[in-house]
Amino acid sequence: MFDENPLQSNVFPGQASNPYGQPGMVGPGGEAVTPSSDGIRSAVPAGKAEKHIHSMPGKFLSSPGGKQKNNRTLIFIVIALALVLLGGGLLAFFKYANPENTNTVTNTVVTNRQTNSNANANTNGNQNVNANTNGNGNINSNANANTNTNLPTIVKGSLTDPETNEKISSATLTIPSGALPSSVTTVSITTLPAELGAYATSEKYQAVGAVFVVTPSQTKLSKDASLEVSYLDSELLALGFSVKVSDLTIASWSKNEWVPLNSVVDSKNHIVTTKIDQFFADGMAIVAPKPTATNTNVNTNTSTTIVPSLDSDADGLTNQEEILYGTNAGSTDTDLDSYKDGQEVLALYNPNGSGKLVTASLVKIHENTTYGYSLYYPPSWTVGTLNADKLVTFTSITGEFVQASVQENAGGLSAREWYLSLNPSVSQSQLRDIAVGSLRGVLGPDGLNVFLADANYIYQVTYNIGIKTEANYLTTFTMMYSSFLAGLAPTGTNTNTSTNANTNANTNTPTNSNTNGSSNTNGG
Repeated sequence: MFDENPLQSNVFPGQASNPYGQPGMVGPGGEAVTPSSDGIRSAVPAGKAEKHIHSMPGKFLSSPGGKQKNNRTLIFIVIALALVLLGGGLLAFFKYANPENTNTVTNTVVTNRQTNSNANANTNGNQNVNANTNGNGNINSNANANTNTNLPTIVKGSLTDPETNEKISSATLTIPSGALPSSVTTVSITTLPAELGAYATSEKYQAVGAVFVVTPSQTKLSKDASLEVSYLDSELLALGFSVKVSDLTIASWSKNEWVPLNSVVDSKNHIVTTKIDQFFADGMAIVAPKPTATNTNVNTNTSTTIVPSLDSDADGLTNQEEILYGTNAGSTDTDLDSYKDGQEVLALYNPNGSGKLVTASLVKIHENTTYGYSLYYPPSWTVGTLNADKLVTFTSITGEFVQASVQENAGGLSAREWYLSLNPSVSQSQLRDIAVGSLRGVLGPDGLNVFLADANYIYQVTYNIGIKTEANYLTTFTMMYSSFLAGLAPTGTNTNTSTNANTNANTNTPTNSNTNGSSNTNGG
């Protein structure tokens, strides 16, 4: 081969040295060599046509060792590809052919689908049942057919304070299936305040909370229906006389008097239940017997028929009250000012030092700006209001409490006249006249109720000992009503709840009301 370098000399065996590229060059056979136009030498024998010989530069030629190296690289690549394919095959085999993996994937998918299915079924099912859609037509038809023979019709009504939105009383009427005449397709309950109109004129009973009128009135039932009526303790306290829960009963209004029905009292849940075979035209209500000369043990020589709790030093304060005012239960005159501790409290003075109760911070002043009055109460007692400030409760640590309530005095009556108009069976001698500031009033026969009157309102202050047999705060009760002050400038107007009447009607037919539970329409 010829070297590509034109400057290097090439000598053939047996020939004299002659550098290429010089005139007169000869090749290995003695032929003349002439340079070609591309710089590659050609040897042309004499007498023959010129031939061109080309050679590849050495840098493009591979040595035997490089070829062997390339072969090894190729083998490595082939082996690597084979290993990759083998590994991928094994992975695919274990992933898709292994039974445990198959079960795991299957279970996960099934579980998710089951959850979604249940959620959709519940939602759609409820919507369709309430809407009675065509898709559930057969289901509703069967349910109604069964309901007509087995399930009762339930109608509800309630009386709610329009200002506080507090539920005063509620009634639930459960009518057995088939008890209603075929002509009656709608049953409703209208609620009225218990103090409305003629309901307050009964001589024997006082309605509690609300009166419930069921329509169509005078409907006769072929089976007895059950009537449940709820009550609040605050409504019992607002009556103005002590009431035993066991004496409560449901009564129907007839000929200007309440007629008691056979009832069962559930004092734990505050519910009274009775059975009825008709819808009384003038309404039904929970009633409490009014106190009379024969059923109330009244001692007209004292201000109370309740026994006070222990008073160790006989100073007019019970031992519980001694704690309340910080006095000495072993001394009748803690501050040694010659006045007994109980006397000072009744006069609104500090029994354990100089000054008055209010300046000594032994009492607080509650101001009812809605009805324009104020009174003292012990600072440790809690205060609660109901019926837009119409009823205020002061509760002690023993559970006993004092309440202040307000009622309309439309006729401008005196406290005595007003009380006797509601309790005609009570004799004049059973009431004791009292004066509190500019107000005049009476102390009720039981000694636990005080009634004060002005031109607009009757103010009532009541002491309730709850289930206790002895009273811990009789002197404190007297102190509280003795501090009563009317005439504060009211900031609000009194709303007479007697104008409030709520009607809760069951507009469903007996069939639909049974299926939907009736309460969906009435809202309780």
